[in-house]
Amino acid sequence: MNNMLLSSLNESTMSTEAIDELIIMAQRKKERMNILSKYILPESVDSKGYYSIRVPDPSAAEGRRKISAKTLEALEDKIIEWDNSQAKANMTFEEAFQNDCQSALCDMTSSGAFASRQSTIRKYQTDYDRFLSSTQFANTPIKNLSATDVENVIIDTVKRFHREGKKFTSSTMSALRLVISTTFKYAYTTKITVSNEYERIDESRIRNIDLDSSTPISERAYSDEDINAMLDYIHTHQQKYPAYPTSYALEFQIICGCRRGEIPPLTWDDVKNGSVFFHREQITAKKHVKTLNDFDAVEVVKGVKYVEGDTVPEYFQIVEHTKTKESRPFPITSDLEELLVRIKHVHNNYFPDSEYLFPADSDNGCITNNTVYNFYRRMCNALNIPICKDVIKGTHSFRRNSITGFVNDSCGDVELAALVFGNSPEVIRSHYMLGADLKKAREVLEKRQIR
Repeated sequence: MNNMLLSSLNESTMSTEAIDELIIMAQRKKERMNILSKYILPESVDSKGYYSIRVPDPSAAEGRRKISAKTLEALEDKIIEWDNSQAKANMTFEEAFQNDCQSALCDMTSSGAFASRQSTIRKYQTDYDRFLSSTQFANTPIKNLSATDVENVIIDTVKRFHREGKKFTSSTMSALRLVISTTFKYAYTTKITVSNEYERIDESRIRNIDLDSSTPISERAYSDEDINAMLDYIHTHQQKYPAYPTSYALEFQIICGCRRGEIPPLTWDDVKNGSVFFHREQITAKKHVKTLNDFDAVEVVKGVKYVEGDTVPEYFQIVEHTKTKESRPFPITSDLEELLVRIKHVHNNYFPDSEYLFPADSDNGCITNNTVYNFYRRMCNALNIPICKDVIKGTHSFRRNSITGFVNDSCGDVELAALVFGNSPEVIRSHYMLGADLKKAREVLEKRQIR
C-alpha cells in the first residue's frame, strides 16, 4: 500500500465502509497490474482489428495460445482470467491451504465473527508450519498428490517427530489430519482437483501407526490440596493489594470453572436473576501481517491504522459470543456470592466508574487474558507448584476440576454439566472428566443386594 494512500486515510474523515472500499479497490488494481506486468501487451490492433497476444500454454501443440479481444481492456480481462486458470492448475498443496484460509475469512459478516475465525485460522497456520511447511508434499501441485502420498506424509511426519524426540499423540494426529483434509476438500470443491484424494486413503495404514500415549486427563488437573493452597495465596495477595482485580479474577475462575477469555468482558449487568451470564469472550489477536479481505481492509490497534502488508501487533478484542457461540447462565452459589460481594466492595472503592467486574487501564477497559495467566504462573512459582511442559495444565485445569466435581456430585448428570459449563456432553466425557468418584461408587455398590 503506497504511503500517499495511507497518509490520506489517516487524515480522512470518510466512513469506515468508504475507506474499506477505497483500499479494496486499490488492492485489486494492484493485483491486476501485477498479473499484467508479466505480459507484453500489444500497442495496436492486428490485421483483423483485434488486440492479440500469445501466452504460454503447455497443453497447446506449439506451447503457446493466442488470446484476442476487440478492446485492450477486454484483452486484459482475458489475460487475467487465463493467468488465474494457469495458477489454479499448478496450485501446490501449500497454496491451496493458504487460499482455503483466506477464503474462510471472506465469508464473515461481522467484526466479532471475523476476529474469531481469524484466531482459528492462525491455529491452523501454526499446525501447518509444524507439520508440513517446506516439505516436498507441500510444494507439490495438489492435483498430482495421490491417496498414497497422503498416507506417506502422515507416516513420515510421525517418524520425524519421533526422530526429533517429540511426542506424537492422537491429538497431534487429529491436528495433522485436519490440516490435510480441509485443504483437499477445498481443492475438490473449487475444482482444482477432480477428486478428493484424502477420502481415498487406506485407513488401515494409519491405524497401524504407533502413537505416543496422551497425558491422562487426571494428571492435567489439580488436587484439592493444590486448590486450597492457591486460594490461600490469592486471599493473602488480595489483603496486601486490594485494588488488583486479577487476583479476584483467578479466584472467580477457580469457583466457576469458566474459560479464561470469558472473564474479562463480564460487566455488572451480567450478574442478575441469581446467575452470572456468560455471553461474550475476549480473544487474543496474535502479532500478524495484515492481509486484505472483503470484510475489513483496515485493522485499527490503539488508534493506529494497519493496512495490507503491515505487521499488526498483538491485541485483545471482545466479541459478542462465547467459544461455542452459546450464552449460558451460571448459578450464583454461596461461595460465588461471597466473592462477588468482595469484588463489589473493591469496585466501589477503586473503580466506581467502570462497568466491568475486573477493570484495568487497557484498550477495552478490562483485564486481559494474559494478565490472568501471568498471575497464575507467578502464584505457581511462589507455591512451588510445577508447570510442566509435557503436562499441559494452565488455568484451564480449574475447568476440569469444576466439571468433574459437578458431574460426580450430580450422580453423573453430564447433560446438566453441559448446560452449566458450555460444552457438549461428548466433549465433557472426552476431555474434561478426571474420573469417577470411587467413594460414591463404593457407596452405590454397597447398596446392592447380592442375596
